[in-house]
Amino acid sequence: MHPSILHAVQIQNLQSRLFLRALEGVTDAEARRPTSEHTNPLAWIAGHLVTTRCYLARVVGLPREIPWGGMFARGAALEPTQAAPSLEEIRAAWDDVTGALMARFEQLGEAELSGPVADFPSLDRTVRGALAMAAMHDSYHVGQLALVRKALGHERLVG
Repeated sequence: MHPSILHAVQIQNLQSRLFLRALEGVTDAEARRPTSEHTNPLAWIAGHLVTTRCYLARVVGLPREIPWGGMFARGAALEPTQAAPSLEEIRAAWDDVTGALMARFEQLGEAELSGPVADFPSLDRTVRGALAMAAMHDSYHVGQLALVRKALGHERLVG
């Protein structure tokens, strides 16, 4: 792995473990229930993280469909009556895209990492900057998962 992305990838690996732990023991019904009228339910946050990782996969050259269309896009809301994937489906999609990303990160060289990126947030408009931004994004939303999990009455999330 290129040393310039090592820390961003390590953060993404940690966030992946925490993501999976956040879903443990949560039922689909709980995952769809918002903890307040101003927050997204756990299922939306988890689906949004999968969606973002699928976009990141595209940035690093992995053709990837975006599962569930725009259901988990920024600003979208998960309606209680809306057909949505189960937590098991979300977990399976997470495992699939994360495995592909981690393998791809091992292959990225300096030329690819320094290449431009236009359709994904990046600290410096390069692929390398997009990886750093994705690590921050994952951390932000995994923190939300931890809070929602606790609000639903489950054990706190620890690494």
